Amino acid sequence: MTDVDTRYVNTDLDLLSPFAFDVLHTELAALCCPLHYAETANGTWSACYEANQLQSDAPNDIGAFLAAIAKLSDSATAQLAACTKRDFNVGFDCWDSWGFNYAFPLDLLTQVANAGFSISITLYPMRKTDGTPRLDPDKE
Repeated sequence: MTDVDTRYVNTDLDLLSPFAFDVLHTELAALCCPLHYAETANGTWSACYEANQLQSDAPNDIGAFLAAIAKLSDSATAQLAACTKRDFNVGFDCWDSWGFNYAFPLDLLTQVANAGFSISITLYPMRKTDGTPRLDPDKE
């Protein structure tokens, strides 16, 4: 394995609702890349989306999501407001970095908070679940 710095992978929009949100899903699927939309084992509804044009950083991807959300109909917006989880999940390959800092601009954080969303971070380790090292993704 080679030394590989931590790097941004993508941002997912994760939604969770006690109700099906078909109108919202249909509209988001037309504006974003849907990864899944399904009822969970406990009866809630879950969905995950990626931005259509993945950018090189989280602020641009989150900005693309916020722009898509601004285009939603009143019905879809109401279904979005009923979601109990509205989260931008920012992913990083963490590889061999000793320390890594990723700053979010204040204006973006303000927009995210005003829209009623949260931001979470997912770190993808340099090891597979069985403990064996992952290869550099550019060489896999």
